[in-house]
Amino acid sequence: MKVLHLPTNIASQMSVTVRALRAEGIDARGLSGGSLVQDGSGIELLPLQGGPWPRRLWSALRRCVRIFRAVAWADVVHWHYGPGLPGALDLKLARLLGRKRFVEFWGSDIRNPEIESAGNRWYAEAFADPDFECRAESAENSRRVQRTFARAGARALIPSPGMAEYFLGGCFAVHERTAQRVCLEDYPPVYPEARAVRPLLVHAPTAPVTKGSRYILAAVEKLRERFDFDFKLITGMPQAAVREWISRCDVFIDQVVAGEYGLAAVEAMALGKPVVCFIKPSLTGAYAPGLPVVNAAPDTVEQVLAELLADGPRRRRTGELSRAWVEAHHDARKIARQLIGIYQAA
Repeated sequence: MKVLHLPTNIASQMSVTVRALRAEGIDARGLSGGSLVQDGSGIELLPLQGGPWPRRLWSALRRCVRIFRAVAWADVVHWHYGPGLPGALDLKLARLLGRKRFVEFWGSDIRNPEIESAGNRWYAEAFADPDFECRAESAENSRRVQRTFARAGARALIPSPGMAEYFLGGCFAVHERTAQRVCLEDYPPVYPEARAVRPLLVHAPTAPVTKGSRYILAAVEKLRERFDFDFKLITGMPQAAVREWISRCDVFIDQVVAGEYGLAAVEAMALGKPVVCFIKPSLTGAYAPGLPVVNAAPDTVEQVLAELLADGPRRRRTGELSRAWVEAHHDARKIARQLIGIYQAA
């Protein structure tokens, strides 16, 4: 079976999936643009699309040829985040050639602010902020993206409980639940030292408003009056440098607005770290029992961090539970085997 992944390496998930499929004996390829904050291991980079118009035109033609050839090569085409070509030409070609077609939705591609705001007041406040980073998010965009893939006969893959809330159930004949994934060998656990004298807290926001960074920073400043600890705010670093900082920390603070945990939290848990993250009320029962994420909203994050700073053994235990959770639910090899079964059954 030959499997092609297109066109966005969102949160490194294309790269991770291609590597895991190859480890399971599948001939897998990925074509995507590059990014400083993503791991592009094992995938091919498409031509960049910027610059003067002659260069843009030439790059667009080369991109089109690369994707058309890859679709013709594949038995299965698995899209992440959206079509790879204007007018969804890649979807149309895959359908014309009779390729098996799947799309996996990850976040802003189908997040519906109307639905999210109704059940998450913190997101509603962030969305009203003029500096909110995810302006592409809209009910109209969510419906458009989903219907584009549905018309092409793609089957939908939903990798998190939160994404399921935006899913147009009547739009797709078939959909499957998957999960975010990491290659465990990339994340050797480094558990927090229970007796750490000066714990290190790390926050690495790619989108500060969306992550609720202002609430986190305010909480950290107040906690300095009561506790002796270090804090590292990470922005604009390559993924390898971010991972190194997280591997050294005692607590990883993911976000306090978005309402569910994402890949940054999964990666930190894989490294054996306690993760502080907001899980909105509608999702608290959507996960398997034993979720080790330490739930905190903007109005509780100071108290939650205070409790973790005061309790080294709890930080250690939570880190160990975090690694076990990722091994059980986010192991890329396990999810690759699930995907293979889905591909074969289609």
